Amino acid sequence: MLERHNVELLKLIALCKNFPAEFQYPESHIFSGGNVERLQKEKLVYETKDKRHCCVTPLGYDLLNHIGINIQPDRSHVSRERIVSRREQSGQVMATLMMAGVDVFADDVSQLLNPRSYMTASYIRKIQRSKGQNVSGNARFTGLMGNSVFFYVSDPEARLYHKNEINTAEIILAQSGRNTPVGRIPCVIDPCVIYMGTDYHALCASVTGPAGKKAAYRTAYDKFTQPLHLCPCNPDGAFQMRIMLQPNYRKRLNNLIFGENGLAPPRSGYEASDGMMNNEPVILGIDMNLRRISKLISKAREHSTSTHIFVRDCQGEAIRGLYPENDICLYRIEDEEIMRLFSFPEFLDEPGCNEPYITKEGGYISDETVRICREARRAGYKKSQTD
Repeated sequence: MLERHNVELLKLIALCKNFPAEFQYPESHIFSGGNVERLQKEKLVYETKDKRHCCVTPLGYDLLNHIGINIQPDRSHVSRERIVSRREQSGQVMATLMMAGVDVFADDVSQLLNPRSYMTASYIRKIQRSKGQNVSGNARFTGLMGNSVFFYVSDPEARLYHKNEINTAEIILAQSGRNTPVGRIPCVIDPCVIYMGTDYHALCASVTGPAGKKAAYRTAYDKFTQPLHLCPCNPDGAFQMRIMLQPNYRKRLNNLIFGENGLAPPRSGYEASDGMMNNEPVILGIDMNLRRISKLISKAREHSTSTHIFVRDCQGEAIRGLYPENDICLYRIEDEEIMRLFSFPEFLDEPGCNEPYITKEGGYISDETVRICREARRAGYKKSQTD
């Protein structure tokens, strides 16, 4: 019998077409090596010869259609590296958000009003084309989620039409607080930009290189005026995103660290801080909001004052690399304390991932269900040979 985490991974691989085979983590039920092996054993998924991708087999697509999930396979094998790379990148972003408890299978722009619903850029374009629209044009943003525009940073020096990216992102961000008709670019409330990539080190490189024509993401970083976060595509990033999805997370972390009364209120000019400690500004940097951190540091230096930054252990090296000066004081927040504060589960996945998958009709996906799909495919193949 297939469990929920089996089917969720099968759906994701089917949607991405070329899912990175190396994206496996023991912290997750869905993305554990055992889950991939189970799908391979059932002949629902296969690994490409170069071991770079996981792809869904024809039987896997048949099974999804059988249980009411209509995802079309590739019409032909795609070998263009640019397309394959974008699929890989999109898959990593979706997988990270899945581990954070986000619904990455949104199929209508109205669902993006839910802060836990994500839609890929390719799906947005598909909806627009079906309505004769092309609002997003050739923009390279990876996807949207409620109040966020996601960019996967693969190479900060890669060619990118950053002016088009910025203009398109500003069109999306300008929808803040407005209702937009279904089928057009969805509205973004309290907008922010999120740079995602392989790890914090790679993401820091995307915002610290020389600004110029080639360093596209660096140039875009300078031009964005919205909050801009760094978030890696791995369990550390999923943990960060899960925190950012919690209501009033900064205030709750403030109380966790400094007690029920929290920090002293920010002084005039230090509104970007979370409060004052010994008359010096403090910021909780676990959301890796570089725009806010940089603004606070600049203001503190105007008054020759140190800045105190609280981060997770996995973020400390990245922040120190960005701000190596002695007037930056770093403090570590333990993940275990954060997990207790927000009642996070031991695994990154939502509770119930290892329970049997229940179809829309209320049934289960048993071995018999898989066998029926397999026999139907064989019968169809034989019929095509005799016709």
